[in-house]
Amino acid sequence: MTQTKGTWLAGLCLAITLSGCGRPGVPALPDPLGSNGSQAQPQAPVAHLPAGVLATSIRVTAQDSRVAVGSSIRIQVLVQLSNGQVVSDPLLCRWSVSDPQAATVDRTGLVTGLNPRSAVVRAQVGDAVAEVALDVVPTDLVWQQVTSPVTSDLFAVRMLSRQDGWAVGARGTILRWVSQQWVVHPGATDAGVTHRGMSFSDPGTGWIVGHRGTEDRPQGAVALAFAGQQWVPVPVPATGGLRAVATIDRDRAWAVGADASGRALIMRWNGRSWIQDSSWTGKGALNAIQMMGSEGWAVGRDGNNPLVLHFDGSRWTKQNLPFGTGLLESGELKGIHMLNGDQGYAVGWSEPAVGFRKGLVFRFDARGQSRFQWSQWQRVEAADAGVPYLAQATLNAVSMLSGNEGWMLGETVTPRQLLPVAPVNDLFANLLTFDGNNYRPDSRIVGNNLSKECTGIHLLPEGQGAVCGRQGYLMMRMPDFRQVYGAVPSMTSRN
Repeated sequence: MTQTKGTWLAGLCLAITLSGCGRPGVPALPDPLGSNGSQAQPQAPVAHLPAGVLATSIRVTAQDSRVAVGSSIRIQVLVQLSNGQVVSDPLLCRWSVSDPQAATVDRTGLVTGLNPRSAVVRAQVGDAVAEVALDVVPTDLVWQQVTSPVTSDLFAVRMLSRQDGWAVGARGTILRWVSQQWVVHPGATDAGVTHRGMSFSDPGTGWIVGHRGTEDRPQGAVALAFAGQQWVPVPVPATGGLRAVATIDRDRAWAVGADASGRALIMRWNGRSWIQDSSWTGKGALNAIQMMGSEGWAVGRDGNNPLVLHFDGSRWTKQNLPFGTGLLESGELKGIHMLNGDQGYAVGWSEPAVGFRKGLVFRFDARGQSRFQWSQWQRVEAADAGVPYLAQATLNAVSMLSGNEGWMLGETVTPRQLLPVAPVNDLFANLLTFDGNNYRPDSRIVGNNLSKECTGIHLLPEGQGAVCGRQGYLMMRMPDFRQVYGAVPSMTSRN
């Protein structure tokens, strides 16, 4: 591991030296999770009893007999000592949990639920032992608007854990989710840069990509590498701009966008520098990318038509889309989420030669199918027919927890009618629930308003996640504070 990390940092240092853009001395935000992104599980107490004093008995009590997945409760401890004293220092105890898949317990007696099942938490001091039984129960998670420290447009968000996450956007904005609130991350901020994409392979290895200039007028690709709690600028020898990135490990990453001539741009990180991949250079742009080891997918547009590229480990090739795609219509794909190598979804928009622009959904399903058929991609008319005009909402991103549970992102649109007969209300298609077949506006949102347009989403495997949007808009999928606290607290004051 040390050798690999050294290679990573050496490569970055070389790149910084070549560019002359190193920024030493930038303060690093303390990592709330430690270097490996997980809660510490000490095996020995850090506090000690006085010499000659023993623990004769222990009593432990929990705030509740139940803890929800993703939530935490505190175990209180009382230790009777041989000198007659009773102390309540949890650091005296050696803590453990009977089922590590059910919950974790830290050195202060803080228990965090992981999966719905039962477990016993034990506290031990010397030969004295006490236990308390807990039930880990499913969490009722809802999307909740949270306070944002910025008003700049945000384009990408990534959660590393329920305690740690990042969001990036225009004017060099870099935010971090820490202590249950979003804060501006100090360092590497450049108001002349627009950050468009972000990806991590682990809590210590990640990339941010974007471009100089505005969203509409990119003026040169940029990339920042995450190393030592700092975002370090690394040169990218490309014009135009980058829109998305996928990090595989310290020595492998891919980024996509469009160059200044209006052609698709694909860049590859080889551990020391970014180099351009020329296996696909069609006219158009690439908006999103996802890698699974040596296999990958990227989506965007080929000229004026939707585009899906596939990487087989050696080169990027264009995938066939269903017959009729691009015929008498234009379109573009903005987001992709592959559940595995045989299942996934891509979303965007299409506009017929006569008619209105609408959302576009493709489903990829190669399970049990012949690889020699024309296309494994199927066009899906997924807008819920029970929601008027929903099909007119264009789609920016998709993120799935499973094949039948996920969300899509769109925008607030004013529906258009062929023969206007009456005024229509705006359609709020910013956050859409998706069951793999149909999508509709998510009605379970705690907050005052919605962003005009939601642009980035990321979900953790246990279901918690984040959404970002225009004008600094941020939502978190978390336990419903109305049930836990009886009201929705200000997220800026919660810790």
